[in-house]
Amino acid sequence: MGKKIILVLMIMGSFTSHFSFGQEICDHCFEVEVYQNGQKVDINNHIVAIKKEPFDIHLINHQPQGIVINTCLSDSNIISLKNGIPLDEMHFFLYGMAEYMFNPDQEILIHSHAPSYWFYDDSLNHRFSSVQLDNGKIRGIRHIQQMTNVETGDVLQPEQFPSFLYLGFISSVWNQETHTSKEYQRDYLTIVF
Repeated sequence: MGKKIILVLMIMGSFTSHFSFGQEICDHCFEVEVYQNGQKVDINNHIVAIKKEPFDIHLINHQPQGIVINTCLSDSNIISLKNGIPLDEMHFFLYGMAEYMFNPDQEILIHSHAPSYWFYDDSLNHRFSSVQLDNGKIRGIRHIQQMTNVETGDVLQPEQFPSFLYLGFISSVWNQETHTSKEYQRDYLTIVF
C-alpha cells in the first residue's frame, strides 16, 4: 500500500509544472535571463559575468505587461531595491525615458535617474528586439549591441562596455484614481564584463 501512495505522489509531482492545483500564475511576475552567443549564462546571487560582446536580456512574463528598468553605472540604485525601499521613495524609478518600438538600435539606455519601460502588448506594440510566445509564456528578447549613456551622450560599442552595469527591475501598475503605483515584483542584476 505504501508503495502505491509513493507512486501516486511521484506522478502528481510530475504534473506540478503543468497544473497549479488551484494556485494561479503570479500576477505581473517576471523572470530575467541573460544570453550571450545563443547560450544562457548562469546568474548567481544576482550577478552574471559575460564577455564584452553583444548579449541578450530576456524578460519572461505570463501575460502582456511592462517592466520598468533602471540601468546605471553605480550600484546605489540596486542597493535601494535590495534593501526594500518603497517604490514611491526611489526617485530614480519615478520618471522614465521614451524609447523606440522594437529596439531598432539594438541598445540599452543608461541613466542613473530615469528608467526605461520595456513592455509587450502584442506583436505590433513592444520594445523588444524580438518576442517568442511559447507554453503560455511571453519571452521578450532585448538584443544589446551597444549602450547609450543618456547622461553623457556617449554611445558605447562592446569593447567600450563598462566593467559593471547595474540593472533594477520593477513590475508595477499605475492607479489613475489614487495616483500611486502598486508594486508586484522587483529584481536586480549586476552584469560584470
